[in-house]
Amino acid sequence: MEYDKQIRYNDSQMERYQAYISKVQKIKRLDKRTKEMTIGDVIKISILPLTFMVFWFWMTKTIMKVSGQTDWFWWIFIAGLPFGIHKMRLILIPRGMDTTATLGMAALSVIIGALIGSIMIPVYVIRAIYVFIRYIIER
Repeated sequence: MEYDKQIRYNDSQMERYQAYISKVQKIKRLDKRTKEMTIGDVIKISILPLTFMVFWFWMTKTIMKVSGQTDWFWWIFIAGLPFGIHKMRLILIPRGMDTTATLGMAALSVIIGALIGSIMIPVYVIRAIYVFIRYIIER
């Protein structure tokens, strides 16, 4: 004997099921936020990025010295490069164009990435400080 059963939900059952699913998803999101921070999380999210930033800023400041003074515009521009290129999500390189247009679009992508990075630097610093303070308060 073949057993063919089709599950049919009425409206009230479907509403209860959707409410249950949204409650479970909300709990999962809260679990990530309320998860206790370990020292490994703090090192990975806070200390290592800040150490890299300090090293990168020191290195670019040394490079951008012109006759004993730092050119601040170029320093901010170069310092933002590693923090903004990956935020672009797209590097504009045209197809079927000549070499000049391709190089121009690549240069424009680098410029836009550096500007985005110079804006994102304070966001990364604030996030790192927040994670560090959150870890200290939880202890």
